[in-house]
Amino acid sequence: MQYFGVTRFSTFLPSSSAWVSSRDGRTESEYKAHLFSDERMEPRVRIFVDRALPIYQSMAERHEYRHIVHYSDSLPTRWREELEEAARKYPVLHLDKVETRINSTQVMLEQIGRRTPDADVVVWFRVDDDDLLSADFLDRLSVYATPKHSGYAVSFGMGLAGLYVDGQYTEFRKVHGRLPSQGQAYVGRYDHLKGVLQFPRATAHSRQDTVSPVIYDSRDVSYVYTFHDQQDQGLTTHGSAAERLARFPLLDDVGGLATKFPTIARDISTFGQV
Repeated sequence: MQYFGVTRFSTFLPSSSAWVSSRDGRTESEYKAHLFSDERMEPRVRIFVDRALPIYQSMAERHEYRHIVHYSDSLPTRWREELEEAARKYPVLHLDKVETRINSTQVMLEQIGRRTPDADVVVWFRVDDDDLLSADFLDRLSVYATPKHSGYAVSFGMGLAGLYVDGQYTEFRKVHGRLPSQGQAYVGRYDHLKGVLQFPRATAHSRQDTVSPVIYDSRDVSYVYTFHDQQDQGLTTHGSAAERLARFPLLDDVGGLATKFPTIARDISTFGQV
C-alpha cells in the first residue's frame, strides 16, 4: 500500500493550458510577478510549511506516504529555500522541480522503486498549498484503498471553511462540498511486470464522476478550505475573503476538531470560546 499527496506549489508553466486560462489577460511577465509576489506567497508558505506539513508528517508515521510538491525552476530563492528547509525537517516531503511540464506519475514510480517495490495498491490525492487535511485523513481513506476499489475516485465532502488573517485562522464555518478538490483521491494499482501505474483518469474535481466511479463520504470533517485575501479564487469572484466565507453556515460545535487539526488547535479553541 502506498499513498502520495500531490501539491502544485505556485507552478509557473506558460506552455500549459491551465496557465493560459488563469492568467486573466496579463502578460507572461505580469503574471509571473503576481504569482511569486511576497504578498501572494507569504500566506501559502506559512499555511503549507507551518500548518499542513506537520500533519502530513504525522500521517507518514502510520502509513506508507510521501507528499510530492511540484515547484517551478523559476521559484524565487527565498521560497525555494523555505521548501528545502521544510524537506529537511519533514521527511514526508518530496520536492520535484519542474521546467516545462508536471509528471506526477513518473515521480511516484521513482518513489515506489526506491521505497516500496512490492506495492500493489497505490493511491494519490490532490491538495492545494493553502488548504489542510485532517490528521485522520489517511486512516479514513485506507478503508477504500483496496484492490476491489481500483479505478475509483474517493471524495470526502465534509470540511471546514476557515478565514486566515495575519497568520492565524480567525473564523470557521461548515462546508459540505460536492466533490471538493481538497484530498480528492484516485485508487490505482502498480503493475509489477510492466512497471507502470494505472489510475482512474482525473479531470476537474467537480466533474470527476463523469469519468470514473466516485466513492463519496461526508460522514466526518476531513479538510480545511482556507479563505484569505490572496486566494487565487478571489481574482474571479467578488468580495473579500470574509464576504466569500460568509455564504457558508455557521459552525456551532468545535468538539474534536482540535484533535483533527492539531496545528490550528489554538485557533479552533479560541474561536470556540467566542
